[in-house]
Amino acid sequence: MNNESYSNFDKSFNLVICTVLVSNGDAHLKNFSVIETTKGDFKLAPAYDLLNTHLHVDDSDFALSRGLFSEGDKSKFLKYNGKVNGRSFLEFGKRIGVRDKRVSEILAQFTTEYPLLEQLVEASYLQSDTKKTYLTAYRQKRNRLLDRNN
Repeated sequence: MNNESYSNFDKSFNLVICTVLVSNGDAHLKNFSVIETTKGDFKLAPAYDLLNTHLHVDDSDFALSRGLFSEGDKSKFLKYNGKVNGRSFLEFGKRIGVRDKRVSEILAQFTTEYPLLEQLVEASYLQSDTKKTYLTAYRQKRNRLLDRNN
C-alpha cells in the first residue's frame, strides 16, 4: 500500500506508535502538526522532534498526562502497570477512526524484528551503555505491542 492510500488517521496512528517505540516521552501536541496543501486541504506534517528522551530522563511513554485515553491510567485498555500494549493500540486506533484491519497491519509492521534498526543503533556514535539502554527499551516496548489480549 502506498502513502497516498494512507489516511491522516493511519499516519497519526503510525506516528504515535513510533514515538512510544523510540521512547520519546516528549511527544506533546505541538509535535503533531498539520500543513495546508496547495489544494487547500490539510494533511499531517512530516514527523519531527523524534528522539529518545528516556536516555536522558526517566519519563513516561507520553508527555500528555492522560496518555492515549481520556480516562488516563484508569483505562481498562492499559496493562503492565498502566503502560500501553497492543491491546491499548487496538482500542486507540478504533477511537481515532483507523479501520480494524489497518490497525492490525500497522501493529504487525511495528512488531516485526528489523535487524537493520539494531545495526544502525550499534553503528551510532552513542556510548556502548547508551546503545544497550536504547535497544533494551525498544525491545521491551515492541514486545508490549505484541500483547493484544484482554
